[in-house]
Formats: sequence, C-alpha cells, structure tokens
Amino acid sequence: ADTPVSPADVYGAHKAAAEKLVRASSLEWVILRLGGVLTVDPGSYMKLDNLYLEQLLPIDGRLQTVDVRDVARAFAAATKADAVGETLLIGGDDSHRLLQGDVGPAMAAAMGLVGGLPIGLKGNPGRGDDWFNTDWMDTARAQEVLGHQHHSWPDMLVETANKAGFVRPLLRAAAPLAKEIL
Repeated sequence: ADTPVSPADVYGAHKAAAEKLVRASSLEWVILRLGGVLTVDPGSYMKLDNLYLEQLLPIDGRLQTVDVRDVARAFAAATKADAVGETLLIGGDDSHRLLQGDVGPAMAAAMGLVGGLPIGLKGNPGRGDDWFNTDWMDTARAQEVLGHQHHSWPDMLVETANKAGFVRPLLRAAAPLAKEIL
C-alpha cells in the first residue's frame, strides 16, 4: 500500500489523481486498492470482449484476484473499520496469487471448456509497455482490519463449475472448436 504509484495509462493516472484528492480532503477516508475482481457467474466470462482482453495480457504476469463478494464485504467493513487514513490492498487469500495465463483457462475449464482457450504470449521484460501492471499484494493489513477474505480460488472454481450445470458437458464437447475459432 505504501509503494509509490507510477501510472502507465490514463486509467491509472485517473485513479492516482483521485487518491490524491481524497488524501488532501478534510474528510475521514480509507482507500481500497482492488486486485483482479472475479465472479463465480459463468455468464460473465462468455463475452468475446473478455476473451479478447484475456489474450492480450502476458501469461506470466502476476495477478492477485479477489471474489466480487469479498470486495463487497471489504467496502461494507471499511465504513465501520478503524482504518481511517489508510490505503488497504483488497485481494483474495494466498490461493488467489496467480499468473495471468492460469486464470482464464481455469475459469473456462470450470465451465466445461477444458483446453478451449488458446495459449497467450509471455511479456517482454526488456520493454515496460509489454506488461499489464498487476502484481501480488500484501493483504494482511486489510484482512486484519476488514476480515473480507472468505472465498478461496479453488472454492470459486468449484462454485463456477456447479453454476455452469448442464452447460458444462456441452462446452466440453465444443472446446476443440472454440480453441480453433479463438
């Protein structure tokens, strides 16, 4: 949370500017910096834009995911917590420390699309613009204050598989075609 920010795009610059405004205000504040927010709702992942974005991100980039329900829990707890004037990193437990290239295929497999996504490319450590700016987070302080981590990555995959229901065998059969098309 104390690492200086260095935005590489407009989105990040807006977030940094918003944090600066919040810190400078006379109000009591808590800043929550979110990891990669995911849901167990299979329908959320079956969008071409999501699949396209997934293939643009370097597969060896480190990503700390978090269940959207744990984010909601963190926001609710932050209004009551003794964390005024703090920046808290909101990510899932240690099971959510993943590589970008493992997230999409694991979620796709949970829905039945085993082997249905093409393998992406690694980032280039020699070029800063060949990486998507995510990393693993030290969420200990946020968990201590907010108690928000309740859904592990393996549990999310099981729940996603259960919610996919009867669609799983259909997607499993379509996986080779999906990979070819994608």
